[in-house]
Amino acid sequence: MRVSAMASLLASFVGASRWAHVGRVEVAGLCGVALFLLVLVWGRHNNARVARAVDAGLARGVGGEYVLEGRLVADRQTRREGWWSGRRHVVGFHAVLELVPRQDVLKWVVGWVMPRRDDVVTLDVFLRDGGAVPCVAALYGRRRVKAVRRELFDLATFCAERGVTPSTDDSWPPEGAVFFGEPGAALQDLLGARSAFVAALAAAGGAVPRVYLKLLRCVHVTDQNGVQGDAGEGGEDALRGLRGVPAGSRCVVRVEAILPRRVGEVETFVESLASAAHALADAVATYRMDPGEAAARRKARAAVEEQRKRAEQKRRAAAIHREKQNKMTAEEARRQAKRKQDRKLRKGAKQVKIM
Repeated sequence: MRVSAMASLLASFVGASRWAHVGRVEVAGLCGVALFLLVLVWGRHNNARVARAVDAGLARGVGGEYVLEGRLVADRQTRREGWWSGRRHVVGFHAVLELVPRQDVLKWVVGWVMPRRDDVVTLDVFLRDGGAVPCVAALYGRRRVKAVRRELFDLATFCAERGVTPSTDDSWPPEGAVFFGEPGAALQDLLGARSAFVAALAAAGGAVPRVYLKLLRCVHVTDQNGVQGDAGEGGEDALRGLRGVPAGSRCVVRVEAILPRRVGEVETFVESLASAAHALADAVATYRMDPGEAAARRKARAAVEEQRKRAEQKRRAAAIHREKQNKMTAEEARRQAKRKQDRKLRKGAKQVKIM
């Protein structure tokens, strides 16, 4: 009854004499403006809710052991960064929140046709290099295996696909997860079912539902942060642009995950991620590796570093050679132009004498 009454009222309002001159184009324009404003307000409101939930989860997960150094809001409220410092074994803690541009009406319309994007949170814990063990271990989704093998130097150089012992309730490892690790027990100890990382995921804020484990995009432990391969590619340096971070920090623990669709579950999920990231960082910093295994890994890294330096020297020598060739080519071109000009002048002088 109310719907029919509202429809008749709207029809009488649009069909009134004072609105008779208004064309369909104007009405469509007014509807577009109204849709734009509605999506803008709705999108900003929802992004603000997600950001507040992430901030609260990080505050609970980080605890009182850190000091907030700075926070950056950029890219029209779709990207937020925070930097904390002041913890044992740790140079600093960096968090990045990538929000879906819900306030963009064009992307909102496209989202109804194409698969929607997700909010992603990335946590980086930078360890002190002095006590870090030579270790590279990672967990990635199966869809990203080819990309990370091609783009990440440490995984392509030192690691191979390996398995870990599953938990008794089959909740770990997550479905579709692929583990990368070096030979030895480090992968099992750091990312296995009985590791401190998995225990922290289950302990923070109550048991983490199994469906949340599917939201993990990557868990990456490396002592090769910022190191590039022979081709000068593949070194992902997350330290650039961060205030107060020493450029020599190589050991990094990264945890990246998609946020739950329900805003009410975001805070607990982010708290569990932050607690698990710091538990993994402590496990890496205090890990006791077999001396023989550690020596073999350091030897392999020294060989790769020597190979990388030789490749860099070859690239510099080739660049210097090309520069010399270019200079010689330019000089030869100037000489040819001068000889041609001299020939013209001599020919002109002979013609003047004949006349």
